[in-house]
Amino acid sequence: MFFNRLRQDMATNFGELYKDLRARARGCYVGPETRANLDLIRTVAVLEAQEARRLAKEARNRPCGAKTRAGTPCARKSCKNGRCPNHGGMSTGPKTNGGKRRISWAQKQRWARWRAEKAAQAQVT
Repeated sequence: MFFNRLRQDMATNFGELYKDLRARARGCYVGPETRANLDLIRTVAVLEAQEARRLAKEARNRPCGAKTRAGTPCARKSCKNGRCPNHGGMSTGPKTNGGKRRISWAQKQRWARWRAEKAAQAQVT
């Protein structure tokens, strides 16, 4: 990649000066002799940020890739964990009776709260 090559070139060309300038760029006082080199460091920082954003976007838009019944890779967009909802990307819900009971109770509480809010809105209008 361009960025990695640029970083290697800078490290080999500037050596210790490059490391010193990076340390100074973190907030220490910078004399007039190093300001020109700091522009180069800022450019590298911008390139680092752009590369990080590009890699994050690639990760979000990467296809699932799981093997389908037809034998071809799944082309659906993946979730954060790298799989689509069909192939392990999202929860399938509770399986045990206790888990189902907890979900049922929570849902009844949500609906009761929603009904109370609707009733309060109807009284106001």
